[in-house]
Amino acid sequence: MVREASEETGLSVQIGPLLYATTFRTHPWRQVVLLSYLCTAGQGDVVLSEEHDSYRWASREETHATLAPPICTDMDRGGVFAQLRDLVD
Repeated sequence: MVREASEETGLSVQIGPLLYATTFRTHPWRQVVLLSYLCTAGQGDVVLSEEHDSYRWASREETHATLAPPICTDMDRGGVFAQLRDLVD
């Protein structure tokens, strides 16, 4: 994951604990596994790989507006946003 984060964003990251995991089907033949880890990055600017054309740091409200409601409900129920709030407060 450290290598992948560096390749995709140009950031040097440290991988922390798993915050959230889920799986769902987008089609009968396609299953998506979503794993969210708490990561910290050192100094530096995001430099995206050619695979991406944008990024953003999202607040809780922006995350709720972007992700599917069942995922946000699960994240709330699992205390993900509370853990993140504790880190930045």
